[in-house]
Amino acid sequence: MAGFSPPVPQQDSNWEIRVAVMLSLLLQVLILFLGHVRKRSSSPPARFAIWSSYLLADWVADLALGLILNNMGNIGGNPSQSHSQRISGVKRGPATASADSSGSSPIIFAFWTPFLLVHLGGQDSLTALSIQDNDFWLRNLTGFFFQLISAGVVFFCSVDGNHVIPATLLIFVVGIIKYGERIYSLYSGSVDGVLAEIIGDPYPGPNYEKFMSLYSSKERAGLPVELVVHRPSRVSRPPAPAPVEHARGSMAPKMDPSVEVKAYKFFCIFRQLCFDVKPSYKERMLTKAYFLSSDMTNSPATAFKVIELELNFMYDMVHTKEPIAHSKAGCILRFVASSCLVSSLLIFFFHSDKGGISRVDVAITYALLLGGMALDAAALAMLLVSTWTLVLLGNSRWLGWLARAGRFLRPQQRRRRLAMVAEKLHVREMFHDFFFVRREPVDGPITREVVFDVLKKTARMETPSTYRGEGVLHKLHMEITGILTAATPAWSKKEAEKKFDLLVGSVKREFVESLLIWHIATDLCRHPYQATARTKAVENMRTVSQTLSEYMLYLLIKQPKILLASAGIGLKQYQDTCAEAKRFFETAAAWEPDHAGARRMLLGLSTAWAPSEVKGSRSKSVLFDGVILAKQLRDLGDDLMWEVVASVWGEMLTYAAGKCKGSTHVQQLSRGGELITIVWFLMAHMGFSDEYKKDEQDEEHVPRLIVHN
Repeated sequence: MAGFSPPVPQQDSNWEIRVAVMLSLLLQVLILFLGHVRKRSSSPPARFAIWSSYLLADWVADLALGLILNNMGNIGGNPSQSHSQRISGVKRGPATASADSSGSSPIIFAFWTPFLLVHLGGQDSLTALSIQDNDFWLRNLTGFFFQLISAGVVFFCSVDGNHVIPATLLIFVVGIIKYGERIYSLYSGSVDGVLAEIIGDPYPGPNYEKFMSLYSSKERAGLPVELVVHRPSRVSRPPAPAPVEHARGSMAPKMDPSVEVKAYKFFCIFRQLCFDVKPSYKERMLTKAYFLSSDMTNSPATAFKVIELELNFMYDMVHTKEPIAHSKAGCILRFVASSCLVSSLLIFFFHSDKGGISRVDVAITYALLLGGMALDAAALAMLLVSTWTLVLLGNSRWLGWLARAGRFLRPQQRRRRLAMVAEKLHVREMFHDFFFVRREPVDGPITREVVFDVLKKTARMETPSTYRGEGVLHKLHMEITGILTAATPAWSKKEAEKKFDLLVGSVKREFVESLLIWHIATDLCRHPYQATARTKAVENMRTVSQTLSEYMLYLLIKQPKILLASAGIGLKQYQDTCAEAKRFFETAAAWEPDHAGARRMLLGLSTAWAPSEVKGSRSKSVLFDGVILAKQLRDLGDDLMWEVVASVWGEMLTYAAGKCKGSTHVQQLSRGGELITIVWFLMAHMGFSDEYKKDEQDEEHVPRLIVHN
């Protein structure tokens, strides 16, 4: 086979090529094993490692390809040869020219070129760093064509001296498959790809023109005509649970589905939420019936597990090759790619003309071949124990036992693993001090139970998405006013109602103000109220209140987009409050108070006048508004106080979750996930939304024309 002439050879860079190729392979190994970490950890060091590996991987592979392309005039030849000699091949260097020959590059570099296409195809665990990267799939497709052309130029320039052409062509096939999978995964996770799959066939509705023509003809005939619209009757409670249908066909197994299968069914319904498309009314009623069922199996732990699995599927949809790899076409392509890798290794192993290739180049070639096979084997192992595989096996009557075995053998994913490593290395506090954030996994049963209980109660309200604390206050109205009246005999019923109105007013202010006020009040309520020991239930409420209070403040400062809060306004109020607190404690520095002493000093301060009457409106500080609220809450007694505080924080969390766009929530999946995202997804399954009620009776809108004789 005759190839075309390469361009005039440039200054060779053999060792640069070797280093770049091996570095490209190393980065692929890192991406494979670090790719799954980002959905389980929000640790900045881990995120930085993934981010840098992802960006460097493409850059290094492109660099290596560019170096080979720039140096291809030296591959297998000698720059002292004339241009005509290289064309005729009269004095072309041997195919096995030594790597150390002056001015020549080994012909084996041409065999390495398609490996760079394999590396550019990426790994199953990470295709898109952010959800926006998927929308650039067309740009990646264009880049693929140019990179394929560049690799093809190198291949055809080395045809005369390349004695492993079959092996090179096989690796080209692998590279095309891998790169094609990546591009299709990007398209599938883009807005266009997801909407093309979930929207379905267009529905023009009843034939208006035909209906009105019939109406006009009957009216002209002098017949009394009446238009009657049939709508489904409003139900007072969700229907009984029924098998959920997949968007493109039934997936209901003939046996009791596992948690993974249930989660996948719900994912097929609610994946459109990540692009702010609402599920249908029937689909919402099915999931609402499941999550609000009184069945003991639907415990908070089970509900959170289902939601966590759904979000895992959603992450894989927009950031990995998992959905493609588990399709029928994906399995076939994976088999073809693996077969080509094995065949290429055998061809090179039994190739007899390796004597002229340096040991370094032979070792690098084996590293590329064996490394590619090892990456394929590791990716296959991850696929076999993935949640997607458990779903496929769980839908089979005869292979269900494999799903149970896979679930048992599947490694447990712990979000604290990186934190434990950091603690062992004595750098955990350094990381925390640097980022001012303490990261904890959402696996506490107390937090799950409180949040789930708040959601179940709120789901039965008329307008669940509008409450951010007043719902629980109005529910406990009689109990609160009763305790206030009994605690202070001098108070009248009217004064107790006034105190109650002040509590309600604290949650009806601007959301950022309410959040800061309740955060300060929650911290001050931790000051010992009485000498008696708390019960376990009260201590649990206290722990949940503190956790949610700190979490909501973290969202306000670090993730203002999730709260739909202006970063400027929120930061201004936070800074003004911190400045006033700093000034207060600098004044009290002579007493050197600890945390308990600081709380005691704030609670002992007279607050007869409202802070706004003294300070004016220029300062946005709400420090002493929080002190006033804390005093009012402490009048309720320890038991009722923590019940109110925990429930108010639960409502604030659900309120904030419901006001944020679905696309913003999904972006958090690549950062280890957020509690508020889990709450948002759980709310969607419970039917939370004022907009849901608008189309409740319109999905089966059936017009009828009645002709009276």
